[in-house]
Amino acid sequence: MKMKIKIWLAVILALSCFALFNNASAAKTCSGENLRPQSAKITVKIINKGAPANVQRAIRELLASQKQLKVTIGNGKGPDIDEYVVFFKEDKFMLKAQAIAQLLREKEEIFSYARKAETTEEKSADIVIMLGKSKEAPPA
Repeated sequence: MKMKIKIWLAVILALSCFALFNNASAAKTCSGENLRPQSAKITVKIINKGAPANVQRAIRELLASQKQLKVTIGNGKGPDIDEYVVFFKEDKFMLKAQAIAQLLREKEEIFSYARKAETTEEKSADIVIMLGKSKEAPPA
């Protein structure tokens, strides 16, 4: 009798999990993510649009210690920019983008802030760090 109860409980638990994780909105609520596998890495692209090349390499090395990130570097399209910005493609990456912006302020003494990506270049990775000419705060 106890064995039958254990089997029924296992079946009920399995069906509950199956139903829960086939419902995307319920899965988001439970896990806080959009069903992203635990082993999936957040892609971070560092795009240089006016900063010295050594700054780009220093930031890549700084982020390389974070195992959940896959970091790549490249040069931006179009004209140089004056500021440093950390863009996030989706809201689920906002906290990580804010943490990276804070890390840049603390470790590299670079004023940066996080904001939602809008252009194709800004959305080219989960998080995109645009490096401009100035390490100072943009004008208010």
